[in-house]
Amino acid sequence: MNNIVKIVLTLVFIILFSTLLTFIKLTLFGTDTIYIADYMPGPNVKKSSSDFPLVALKATFTRGIPLIIIHTIFTIILSIILIKQHILIGTKDFLYPLLIFIVPLIIVLIGLYSQFGYTC
Repeated sequence: MNNIVKIVLTLVFIILFSTLLTFIKLTLFGTDTIYIADYMPGPNVKKSSSDFPLVALKATFTRGIPLIIIHTIFTIILSIILIKQHILIGTKDFLYPLLIFIVPLIIVLIGLYSQFGYTC
């Protein structure tokens, strides 16, 4: 199959999966900002504000586990279908499913991370 068709299919599936994952994220977690500073230890416990990115990153991945599982299942099914239809030829075209898997996850995890705010 032509490489242009493979690229177009990859872009279409990236857009579809990104939209689907964003919809699921909005359904599960909404758009409200969660202020992590409200959940951090009080001033009597010696903590620095530099802990915020680490706390937000851990919370993002914890909340992203359902999205990662759902997306992994969709990507495996899609890859099997594309290989059986001879659109992707085995390990030769491994980059296309890899892009379909990684790019939407990055987009939705950035969206989850942006829901965390910091106030002091």
